[in-house]
Amino acid sequence: NLYAQRNSVSIGDDLKLAGHMFTVSGIGCVPDYNLPVKNFSDMTADPANFAIAIVTDRAYEEMKRSGFVGSESYTYSFKFNSGMDIGEEAKKLKDDLKNIEFDYKKSENEYLIEYVDRLQKNKTDFEGGLEELSEGINQLCDGVLHLRDGMEANNQISKGYLNRVNELLDGASAYRDGVNEFDEEVREFLNDQYEVNIPNLESFYENKDNPRIASDAASDVILKRMVALVAGVILVMLFAYVISVFIIHQINEESSVIGTLYAMGVKKSKIIAHYMALPTVITFLAGLVGMAVGFSKIGVDYQMLDSYLYYSIPEMDEVYPMYIVIYCIVMPPVMSALVNILVINKKLSQTALSLIKNEQKLKPVKDSGKHRNRAFIRQFAARQLSREGKSVFTVVIGMTFALLIFMIGLNCYVLCDNVRKENLEDVNYEYMYVLKYPMEEAPKDGETCFIKNLSVNYLDYSLDVNIIGIEEDSVHYPFKTSGNQKDLVIASSTAQKYGLKIGDNIFMEDTSEDRRYAFRVSDIVKYSIGLTAYMDINEMRELFGESDNYFNMVVADKKLDLEEGRIFSTTTRADIENAAGIFVDQMMSLIVILIVLSILIFIAVTYLMLNVMIDRAAFGISLVKIFGYRIKEIKKVYLNRSFYAISIGAMLGIPLTKCAANAIYPYFIANTAMGMNLSFQWYLFVAIFIGVILVYRVNCTILTAKIRRIVPAEILKNRE
Repeated sequence: NLYAQRNSVSIGDDLKLAGHMFTVSGIGCVPDYNLPVKNFSDMTADPANFAIAIVTDRAYEEMKRSGFVGSESYTYSFKFNSGMDIGEEAKKLKDDLKNIEFDYKKSENEYLIEYVDRLQKNKTDFEGGLEELSEGINQLCDGVLHLRDGMEANNQISKGYLNRVNELLDGASAYRDGVNEFDEEVREFLNDQYEVNIPNLESFYENKDNPRIASDAASDVILKRMVALVAGVILVMLFAYVISVFIIHQINEESSVIGTLYAMGVKKSKIIAHYMALPTVITFLAGLVGMAVGFSKIGVDYQMLDSYLYYSIPEMDEVYPMYIVIYCIVMPPVMSALVNILVINKKLSQTALSLIKNEQKLKPVKDSGKHRNRAFIRQFAARQLSREGKSVFTVVIGMTFALLIFMIGLNCYVLCDNVRKENLEDVNYEYMYVLKYPMEEAPKDGETCFIKNLSVNYLDYSLDVNIIGIEEDSVHYPFKTSGNQKDLVIASSTAQKYGLKIGDNIFMEDTSEDRRYAFRVSDIVKYSIGLTAYMDINEMRELFGESDNYFNMVVADKKLDLEEGRIFSTTTRADIENAAGIFVDQMMSLIVILIVLSILIFIAVTYLMLNVMIDRAAFGISLVKIFGYRIKEIKKVYLNRSFYAISIGAMLGIPLTKCAANAIYPYFIANTAMGMNLSFQWYLFVAIFIGVILVYRVNCTILTAKIRRIVPAEILKNRE
């Protein structure tokens, strides 16, 4: 379905495959290609250039004979009965599959027959010599037997000669028996020493380890759900605290009334319930509206858009889980109530007289006595900042939370952009051929390598790492290996993915053979394409039991004339370029959402808190206007002083949120075979800081107009 969407293919269209014309009779998806990757080790799907097609048996056989297709593999799927020990039964099944004996000559695969015959050449030569020896001794025995029969028929032959011929016949027969015994022993020796293991089983994956299934939409949605649930709680707590600041402001304005009510015997719990009623109802209604939008056709379709565009899945039925309903309706008012109780309880714990007088606790500001006139504005501003500590703290916390969301979105873009750039820089070949049935001699203009996929388990996901054996003078992989079987040179993408450094150990598994390997990282080289590691090809051949001239991968700077039947897969520079660009295209919507959301959160929190600070200071602003202070000086006292808190918070928050985003990001791409280069240039940190200051300054400019609207008569209203 994804290929059809990308290439505008519809039912009834004609499509050419392997030299044959087909008519598209249906478009759909299959459960073992949720992530339609060409190879298990591919880091991303490229649905515009790769797909699967389902044809009839007859069409399949015709395509095989066309010469346009590569080698053939059989894929089997199975299910265990309930109650079985899956791990034990899977191991037993794997052993049974590996031990199936078959006659490769009956496969009718000319490349398989040629390959196995070549592997068995020495054994075949021995067996041919044994057959010739057996035929020779049989002919000798038959000749002596004919000689004796002829002599017995001739009465003129003396008995002595006949006895000698009988002795010769007995010796020849004994020699034949010895040769036959020798033949059996030598053949048994050859079977032991020249055993050619034809790998009947190429790979064996449980669903959870199959990247086409495990790296699916369900895994991504589960991860996104966890992140969304946690982020939702934090966001509700943040805005609940913002609301509580407004309530504190309201309590300050109505302090004398509250004190009077206390004096008349009204209990604090009733006052708290009064002030909590409105925010609790508002958050309940907001949660209800949010749930309705999320469950609506627009909300569901938009939320599933990324999955439908990247994964080959059918259209899902809409469900309404009870825990989501409870989360949306119950969590917001409960969190709002808890936060507000904690915040306003202390404020309402003052005595009735303190509330009636509206007493404010101020932190002392040290006065040196020097330059008192010039220091007055600064000291006044410091006192004002001390009084508004909660509002400033709320702005800093909101800014930190917004920065964290912003950093996650920016990390997403930086990662995709780094993959795109580095892949194009690091690819150093035009064609890479992985062979299923290698030829005897290396093709002209091609560099031979030995590639083997080993699995690494990380964060409960198993991904394939390509171990590549290279020659010492490799042109396409100019990396210096350690020259032993215990060390690996790993690519920078592999090091980033698994957090490896030089000297660390990495454990890998051959899933088809149930063998585990431990390697030491001897060096890390710059290479970003997929997950790869490198070893000397001769050491690798010895480690995995291959012949001295074995290779199964060829890289070249031009297209090679290779038989399609030998090839397992072909990767070109264009394939890598396409895959590199896919990330940015597919993740751009998420990147934009995260960055825009974070900016809106910061703007909202900053504006609301600065606005409430101005509202609370209306009496003081009115008073200083009567004393003749100008707007510029009033801004210094009531707005500009929080600039330092914002600046310090941003300088600390930007690197801290970057570290936090880097720490949680491996969980976001745990099921993707790619590196994790999240580094970006220093000027981006400066740009983020400047952006924070600009948002703050814009809000201050908007609120300056509000300061201008506060008139000196405000003090009379308050007094009244």
